Amino acid sequence: MAVDLADLTPAQWITRITRQHDAQIPGLEILDAYYEGEQSLSYMHPELLRRLDTRVRQVVINWPELVVDSLDERLDVTGFRLGGEQAADRELWNLDPEVYETK
Repeated sequence: MAVDLADLTPAQWITRITRQHDAQIPGLEILDAYYEGEQSLSYMHPELLRRLDTRVRQVVINWPELVVDSLDERLDVTGFRLGGEQAADRELWNLDPEVYETK
């Protein structure tokens, strides 16, 4: 049954969005574990892990954190530069919506 999204009340929207978010949590927790370098030893069979117990140390080269953090740093906006200019345009960075409002 299709839901007409235009007819949802604010409370129904909150319920809908909360359910969608909660459904994504397990996948997000796995991705977070990889980012934090806490993923399981997925390259070893569970029986082998059980037999070796503490004799095997987990080696984690935390590439996900390095990649994500480097992309995050590049996405931080530090200013606007017009074409051909070497420095950021301070006036453009400090836009006041009331000054540039179109009528």
